[in-house]
Amino acid sequence: IHEQLEWSDGRRLWIADATKELSILHRGYCSQAMAEKNQSQRNLKLIQKELSDHPDDYEMLGYLGDEYYTAGQWDEAERQYGKAAARYGKILEYPRDKVVEDLFLAKVYNNLGACYAMMFQFHKALSCYDKAYELGKDDALLKRIYFLTVFAPELDVKDRYQSVFTDERKRKWSEEIELAALEAGQAEEV
Repeated sequence: IHEQLEWSDGRRLWIADATKELSILHRGYCSQAMAEKNQSQRNLKLIQKELSDHPDDYEMLGYLGDEYYTAGQWDEAERQYGKAAARYGKILEYPRDKVVEDLFLAKVYNNLGACYAMMFQFHKALSCYDKAYELGKDDALLKRIYFLTVFAPELDVKDRYQSVFTDERKRKWSEEIELAALEAGQAEEV
């Protein structure tokens, strides 16, 4: 599954490898956009095909969970997130070497945290995001941690993150939450 970037007038963009400079996480579309694009069934078939060839692909298991979540199939989504979480846990048991280094582990902890968050296991999600931030210092993780505290106020992160949760960041992140809530409220199906 892939997307291609174009200028608004249809011209193609020049392609460059910016994987060290950029990190883009596309978690899918809202239900209304999926229906309009008729992509859910296509995505589901592509992901299932990939998993039939590579059944231990933890990223594809997470994507499959996303597809079921978007389709409102909560039990199946949770099952797939659980499978992905189990695979991520096994990866964390690998010994550190040239491949399994801090930035790689930070990404694994981030993805594991995302699985836990999607299963509403917010304490486990926070623990994973916290470890990912410790290893990778990625500011995007700060936003995820803040979002967790909004959705699960019982999580106590004040001591660890009070200095980095600036008023400006909290204002910006709160606006993102409000916009998402507004868009969700305008969708035909939620």
